[in-house]
Amino acid sequence: MKKNIFILVLLLSAGTILFGQQETIQTSNLNSIMSAGAISVTIGGNFITNGTFSSSISERADQFVSRIYNLYRDQLLKANRDIPENKYALRNIILKRASGEQFTLNLLKFRKTGDFKDNPRLKNDDVLIFPPTDIERNFVTVNGAVTTPGTYNYFEGDKLSDIIFLCDGLNKAYGSVSQVKISRVSADGKRIEEIDVPITQDYDLKPGDRIMFVAKEPEGKEYSVLVLGEVNMPGRIPITKSNSTLKEVIDRAGGLKESASLKRSKLLTGASIPYYFYSEYGVSIDQYYWVGNQKFLNIPDPQSLDKMIKLEDYMMFRNSDLTIDDSTTFFQENQLRVLNQGTSRDFSEIDNPNSEIAKHVVKDRDIILIPPKNNNVYVFGQVLHPGNLTYKQGEDISYYLKQAGGVGEFAVADEIAVIKGGSRQWVRPTKENKVNIEEGDYIFVPKKPIRTFNQYVSMWGSYIGIIGSVATVILLLLQLKK
Repeated sequence: MKKNIFILVLLLSAGTILFGQQETIQTSNLNSIMSAGAISVTIGGNFITNGTFSSSISERADQFVSRIYNLYRDQLLKANRDIPENKYALRNIILKRASGEQFTLNLLKFRKTGDFKDNPRLKNDDVLIFPPTDIERNFVTVNGAVTTPGTYNYFEGDKLSDIIFLCDGLNKAYGSVSQVKISRVSADGKRIEEIDVPITQDYDLKPGDRIMFVAKEPEGKEYSVLVLGEVNMPGRIPITKSNSTLKEVIDRAGGLKESASLKRSKLLTGASIPYYFYSEYGVSIDQYYWVGNQKFLNIPDPQSLDKMIKLEDYMMFRNSDLTIDDSTTFFQENQLRVLNQGTSRDFSEIDNPNSEIAKHVVKDRDIILIPPKNNNVYVFGQVLHPGNLTYKQGEDISYYLKQAGGVGEFAVADEIAVIKGGSRQWVRPTKENKVNIEEGDYIFVPKKPIRTFNQYVSMWGSYIGIIGSVATVILLLLQLKK
């Protein structure tokens, strides 16, 4: 039995050795095949690196160039070294072969069209020479009715058709384009030559040309208004350029919910800070947040906000005739204007097509905020139980003061103020003018100032000093008359 087990182990060991040798032979053969397919390709000119690199007979020029560029860029990053700013040119690349053949490659054309004629397979001892990319001097600038306007490298021999190709063709949104205007600055930089060229003429270009593809600006742009809050379909609502009304926009947003507070709704215009951050920073609907019962923009850059407010302060105050004493109040009011500019009016007549608010024409990228109803009145100051109280239509101030436990011992009853929830305007009720309390309003009960004996002494001392000075002047005048 032991002898049979020994023979079995011996056979298994021999099989393992034979299998390992066979696998080694197969791997060796594969490496030999790979070695047989390896070629050498040299890169020269204005590239991230120069030298001779290994490639394979199946690799095309664009694949090889991208691989070497990414490999060397990664090495520079790992070594904490700077990457050259000038990226390699994708056009006018010279391919020289050991046979003496020479080609001009346009890898950009290959990437745009997928035509492999512009991206050949490499051969052993090929040399790729990249042209210089001095875009500060050898450039053309393109604007107007093209798909991708911008500044592009100029290469000798470039024609108008080459630039149209670089710009991804004419922009169909502009309709028919028949004329091209080329502005060419003289060598001394003192004159500009204006050249009008028909689009059908494949005109020869020069470095520094400014090319305008002439066409009327299309009017069918993505004009829209952002509607947020208590509507059935909040979001960006499409509008026309100049005649969409507020009523039409709210209808397109699905109409108002029953919970909408029309008295506290707001329309933010292009001159407001919330509008600025929405348009400049792409603040989305998800970046709004609630504070109390109002929705605000989540401003991503407080430093920019502070700079803008200060700039507005300086510009508004520069030519004013305000005194230093007046400036404090002015700056406070101006900062509130910048932060919250827009219309804060009663939207309750929005369903009346003849009302001013319904006919108000909105502008592109306006923001409409419709908060939910705030079914409360907030009472604070010198009351026993300050806080939110349930709004009850038709009730006056005395009702809410009673609900808050009544006024305190030091309350100044004749200076109680109602702060309107929408406009934040302060209104002081009188016997002749009873303030109508609305949902979202605030009632503030001020406190009688309590002064110490020293404060009274100081205050009366000032009065007595003034009276004494006046009496002294009077006595001097009487003595002069004698």
